[in-house]
Amino acid sequence: MTLFSNALLGENAMQQLPHYFISAARFDGDAGRLRKVRAHKVFSGKAASDQEIDRDRLLRMIRAGYLFMTVRRDDAGNVDMRAPVRAVEVEGRPFVRGDTLAAEGDDLGELPAF
Repeated sequence: MTLFSNALLGENAMQQLPHYFISAARFDGDAGRLRKVRAHKVFSGKAASDQEIDRDRLLRMIRAGYLFMTVRRDDAGNVDMRAPVRAVEVEGRPFVRGDTLAAEGDDLGELPAF
């Protein structure tokens, strides 16, 4: 997966690059609970091959300070950084969110399923 130079990051250039990109997600059917993600470790602005990270490990890593960002590849093959991924607690229960809401349920936006 190709990454970004500071010029391509535009207004995000001063922000720290994430430790991992998330390119796809798997949810449990109707429950909408995240099962796992396809993540790519970021090294010097380049992403490594993908690995699967389950929901519990993802939550632990976020709480330990790892930065995750959702990404999408467009029709031309360019990678677009989407949203930072956060761990939030609602009524004592943890959720994985790719938005600014502190809402119940896991939500990573419009990532492809795998």
